[in-house]
Amino acid sequence: MIHSYKANPDKSTAHFKLHNILIPDVEGDFECLRGKFIYDPENLKSSVIEAYIDVKTISTGKESRDSQFKGEEFFNAKKYPTIVFHSLKFEIQDDLLKVLGNLTVKHITKEVVLNVERPDNIHKRQMSLAASTIINRDEFGLALGRILEVGEVLVGDNIQITMDIQLTKE
Repeated sequence: MIHSYKANPDKSTAHFKLHNILIPDVEGDFECLRGKFIYDPENLKSSVIEAYIDVKTISTGKESRDSQFKGEEFFNAKKYPTIVFHSLKFEIQDDLLKVLGNLTVKHITKEVVLNVERPDNIHKRQMSLAASTIINRDEFGLALGRILEVGEVLVGDNIQITMDIQLTKE
């Protein structure tokens, strides 16, 4: 049986952690995440995840850093206001759904695997879904000025992304 849900953008978020070398990690949230989740546990080929993250809603707790992330070097929010994920294939692995899909950041699309907690409450009107992945920022053209001074401070390449999606049955 197919279960169709729509994400509640006011209650769904994407969190990121940029792992750094020699300086503290940078963490933040995208405060608006839209999307849908169509799930058929008996026929995974008909299952779908779509997620749309509003880049302009980035918040790291520091306005100057938020501006840097929204700027041309990193997300270029004016030109590319949305990060998009479209699923291609679902596989079950223990308590996880391994969801292969296309992630588009800026103008670059790459295949990534989302690790999604298998939903156990698909018959309810509302449910939450947790998903995570790690991407390499260089593969998506997410550059930050590397500070090369005494001590050689470098920004790491890996970005951990976790999504907490609140869903309502359609």
